[in-house]
Amino acid sequence: MSVRHWITGASIAALAVATPALAQSTQDKRVNVTPYIGVDQVVTGPLKGEGDVLTYTNITAGVTAEVQTRRVEAAIDLQYNHSFGWGSEATDQDVLSGVATANVNVARGLSIQAGGLATRVRTDGLSGAARQRDSFSSQVWSGYVGPSYTTQIGDLNVNAAYRLGYARVDDSVSFNNANGQPNGSFADSWTNSVTGSIGFAPDTVLPGVGLTASAGYDREDASQLDQRFEDKWGRVDATVPVTPTVALVGGVGYEEIKISQRSPLLDEAGLPVIRNGRYVTDRSSPRALIYNFDDIIWDAGVLWRPNHRTSLQARVGERYGGMTYQGSFIWQGRDSSFAVMVFDGIDSFGRMITADVAALSGSSFDVARNPFTGDMTGCAFSTTGGGQCFNDALSGITDANFRYRGVAA
Repeated sequence: MSVRHWITGASIAALAVATPALAQSTQDKRVNVTPYIGVDQVVTGPLKGEGDVLTYTNITAGVTAEVQTRRVEAAIDLQYNHSFGWGSEATDQDVLSGVATANVNVARGLSIQAGGLATRVRTDGLSGAARQRDSFSSQVWSGYVGPSYTTQIGDLNVNAAYRLGYARVDDSVSFNNANGQPNGSFADSWTNSVTGSIGFAPDTVLPGVGLTASAGYDREDASQLDQRFEDKWGRVDATVPVTPTVALVGGVGYEEIKISQRSPLLDEAGLPVIRNGRYVTDRSSPRALIYNFDDIIWDAGVLWRPNHRTSLQARVGERYGGMTYQGSFIWQGRDSSFAVMVFDGIDSFGRMITADVAALSGSSFDVARNPFTGDMTGCAFSTTGGGQCFNDALSGITDANFRYRGVAA
């Protein structure tokens, strides 16, 4: 049971009227800032059987803001929640969660993107929202920044981008995990990603075919055992229209992936040294190669685009030493959208959460939150269309790189 007393509505409306600097709108500029505070009285107890009845008073403070000018588009939704527990069994807790994104047009074709995420997740092996008096939880931070450039030289489309990302998980693994043994918990990592492409559309340079040459370099340096991921690739893709709505697509290239790490530090008994539930890295140990792939990669498929709202793409190919299958179906309506993705790749928590944050865009958000704790429940939806969910990364936090295959809708 939750009794909610929000100091919003008319109070915030009056605040916005009394301070016009918070909400400003002209033909080419719009700035909206909405701060809010709230008080919740929460009582939790079992509906059936024995259990504790716990009482909390939640104090919430947050802000939502959006900025739209000719050069800047930015949005933030940030909330802080403190729970005061009544009695020794209802412990106090703090929750900070939110998302932010910004795009700044520096010059023609050149822009800088940045974004961030703060949220709390469960570390008890289960997914879903955390609870009050939940000691099995971790605070997740992620952010990125980087420029992108796009231009057209004659019939050639040129694109380039760089992204610097950081991800961190703050927890007490030695407390959460029995006997303080390591459970593969992620600590933090830095990622660097560089991509570039040049190409032309069908029937612009060559009749009946479009070609694009692209290349990229990705690197992640994680603190756990000084783990390093490196991926270098280059490929050429072709698009061959067969009807006004259907095209054959395919590509071929070369890729090299290396994953390496150092050994854990050993104590006098020859056992790994564990601190805060994580291995301590032996910085003097040689770097060991734990995964190595370099080979030709290729894929081929079909693209169907009957209108500007709908697209379907399916590909089959060879990568990572075996067959791979990828595809997508996307439909974008006026007030809703639907997507299904078939994916296959090698990933990590650090790269996944950074990519999820970078995929978030829009001028304002509706963030789904746990009404009892204020936690984000995994998704943020843009009010201007589309959205982004972070459950793929948050539901399985690990310090390992892994083969990641599946279907998402």
